[in-house]
Amino acid sequence: MGTLWGRLSTAYRGPLILIVLFVGLLPLANPRVYATDEVQYYVYLRSLRFDGDLNFANDYQEFARRNPKSGIDGSLLQPNRIRSKTGLYGNIAPIGCAIMWAPFFLIADAGVSIANRFGAHIPADGFSWPYILSVCYASAIYGLLGLLLCWRLAARYASSRAAAAATIAIWLASPLVFYICLLYTSDAADE
Repeated sequence: MGTLWGRLSTAYRGPLILIVLFVGLLPLANPRVYATDEVQYYVYLRSLRFDGDLNFANDYQEFARRNPKSGIDGSLLQPNRIRSKTGLYGNIAPIGCAIMWAPFFLIADAGVSIANRFGAHIPADGFSWPYILSVCYASAIYGLLGLLLCWRLAARYASSRAAAAATIAIWLASPLVFYICLLYTSDAADE
């Protein structure tokens, strides 16, 4: 009969190794939307859902209040960031992340609503932990899917084992490990 690993098709070993490594790295993450880049990606979702507009002033101010050492005050809330045509703070981040995060964000919003009906008292404001976790883990899941696609492409030209090793090497020896699992991690002193 052999072991489960021995019976597992070699075609599935590579992806399984990637998934196990991914799950193993997740506890190292500290999911949060903190600095100027993440905030600019995130505010599209939050502002459209909760304010019904693209006026980011209150979003930037709240993130600056929550994260005083993040640099938001010194960059996103400067008067030169106000657009003359609209009188609103600009946002140079593309909206793509917000679009990709939207399903996860909306599921978190529905979950908050349901939990609050049962007495949870979670702020339904787009700043509370369910919303932040939803977009952080959405990024991680999309990153894993990208790695699995890389493995699949490499497996066309090499063995499953070699493709998995190459994918892991690219992942862990590049900024991908930061962007997939550790993007929102920083020193506790920053909080």
